[in-house]
Amino acid sequence: MPITLARAERHLGPALSLTVDPAQLTTYATGKLPGVRRARGRLDALPVRLPGGIEQRVLDVVARRHAFVLPADRYPAHWPVTEDPKYLRLMDLLDHLDRPESTTWWTYALERIEADGFFRMKDGPVTDEAGVRRHLETYLLPLIAAFERDGYRADVDDDPGRVHVGPDGALHKTNKGAHRFLLARRFGGDALKVRVTCVHADWWTASTSGRGDRARLASAVDALRGVAEAHRR
Repeated sequence: MPITLARAERHLGPALSLTVDPAQLTTYATGKLPGVRRARGRLDALPVRLPGGIEQRVLDVVARRHAFVLPADRYPAHWPVTEDPKYLRLMDLLDHLDRPESTTWWTYALERIEADGFFRMKDGPVTDEAGVRRHLETYLLPLIAAFERDGYRADVDDDPGRVHVGPDGALHKTNKGAHRFLLARRFGGDALKVRVTCVHADWWTASTSGRGDRARLASAVDALRGVAEAHRR
C-alpha cells in the first residue's frame, strides 16, 4: 500500500505540524502537487465555475490521496523565496501602500483578469478592478495592519501554511498561507506554524529506518522533529 498523504496523516498525526522560524524558510516550491495541479486545471476548464468552497473540498480530497513520498522526478520545483514573483509583488505593495495602483501586485492582478477572466484571491475569485480593490481593502490591508501591530500570532492562525521536505531536509514553502508567511518574515512575531504535505524520497530514505512502510513511518516522527529544530536556529 503506497504512502499517501492520508496514510501519513493517520500514522504521523501531530508530527506533521511544525513550528519554525520563518526567516529559516528560504525556499519556495511549486504550490500544488502534480495530481492536485491536474485537478485544478480540470476545474478551471469547466464551463461553469463551482463555488469556491466546493472546489477546495475537491482539491483537498485529491491532495490526501496523493503520494506523500515523491521521487526526484515528481518532486515540485523550488527556488529562493526572495526571487519568487509573489514575494516580489507583495514587497512592492508593502513599500507603496499609499499608491497600490502603481505596484506590480496591482498590475499582475489586472493582467490575470484580462488573460483568464478572473484572478483567484484568498477570499474568492475577482473579475474586475473593483474586485481587486475590494480584496485589498477588506482582506489584505487589514491583514497587513494586524502584522504591523502584533507580528505573526500563532494563537490566531487556525490554518497553517504548507511545506515540503526537500532532499537535504530543507523545508520548501508552498503558496498555501503565503501572505502570512511573507508578512511573518517582514514583521516577525511567534514561531510560524506549518504542516508537511510531502517529502522527497532521498530525504525519506536517508532519515527514516526500519523494514517496511510502518517502521519508516514510526521513525519519521523523530526525523520530522529534527527538521523542525533545524529551522528554529
